[in-house]
Amino acid sequence: MDRYSKRHAGRQLAVTLGGCAAALALWAPASHAVTIGPPLDNLPANVGAGCDDLGIILWVIPPPPPSCTLLGNDPTGAWTSQVPRGEWVIRTARVRTGPRVGPMVFTVIRSTRSQAGAGGLICCRTPVESQVFTPAPNSVNAIPVNLPVENTVDVIDGEPIETVDYLGVSLLTASNTSVPMHVPASGGFGSSSLTSYIAPAIRAGQERLSDGTVMFNNVLLVNGEADPAGGGVNGGGGAAGTPALSALDLTRAAFLAAGRGPSARAAAAKVGTRVSYALSAAGAVAFTVERRGAGRKVRGKCRARTRANGGRKRCDLRLKGSFKQQGVQGANSFLFTGRLKSRKLRPGRYNLVAKPLGTGAKAARVRFKIVIR
Repeated sequence: MDRYSKRHAGRQLAVTLGGCAAALALWAPASHAVTIGPPLDNLPANVGAGCDDLGIILWVIPPPPPSCTLLGNDPTGAWTSQVPRGEWVIRTARVRTGPRVGPMVFTVIRSTRSQAGAGGLICCRTPVESQVFTPAPNSVNAIPVNLPVENTVDVIDGEPIETVDYLGVSLLTASNTSVPMHVPASGGFGSSSLTSYIAPAIRAGQERLSDGTVMFNNVLLVNGEADPAGGGVNGGGGAAGTPALSALDLTRAAFLAAGRGPSARAAAAKVGTRVSYALSAAGAVAFTVERRGAGRKVRGKCRARTRANGGRKRCDLRLKGSFKQQGVQGANSFLFTGRLKSRKLRPGRYNLVAKPLGTGAKAARVRFKIVIR
């Protein structure tokens, strides 16, 4: 890793997500639709407690949090909320509810670790979540979603970095929603399973530390159906209409720019960063770059700084040049080399702006930094 990335990772808490690290080796690559999470049949939600009154959670600082995020695994390999190796899109997610229900979202929890022997996971950030929904009580609720997820390895500065996604659920009201969890009879299915939590709930775009206590001998009643990325629904092509872009993300926010070559590559390299994003339908995406704080606001527009406007309000100045990617429905990724118009970007702070080509399409931005070797 570069020095910035190491300092950034060092500020996070390296934790094992309730046996999730042990599950990393349990799932082999797959090329067909898969189920992520436990079976929900014949496993009633028999826990009436919510985020705020689970007696087995040891809150360090009162009062209890207003919400929580939960994810689970069985270290024996019976089931896991971890995504198998590859890139996927979860199309349907399910939750089996108890007697009390409130608003919730399905949450993708992303962790990273080095495969070079450092061990442990860096926890956690959320690249994407589902729409907010309120399920029916005491039933299995199937919710249509579009959640791009991955379990991949990128070589960064010669070090293999593993990115692993998990499917979880966030309860947005602590006291009004019972935890969707099954506590099995002794020796029954799920007796070896466990649940980890983050509280308050982690939401899309946030980066959080884990809050720690693991709840053993239970099954988190959440699962999902995932298709290989790029296959579309039922293996078909993208949906018609202008695609909506979401979950724009970078493997690392600070990196060296490539000395030569194009703006985007398909393979990993020691320079640049891997860009990931999701599209609601197949289509072309235009990428531009803004230099943060380099421009000055003049008559409502961001202009290059001059002696005459130097005292005006700073703004993010769009640089000349762009490049395009043809995206598929669902998850997409490529290596951004830190180059634009055949030139290497200078060290500094920037925005990468992604905009689907088409009327009414909205742009998304993510920050990055070009560093010196």
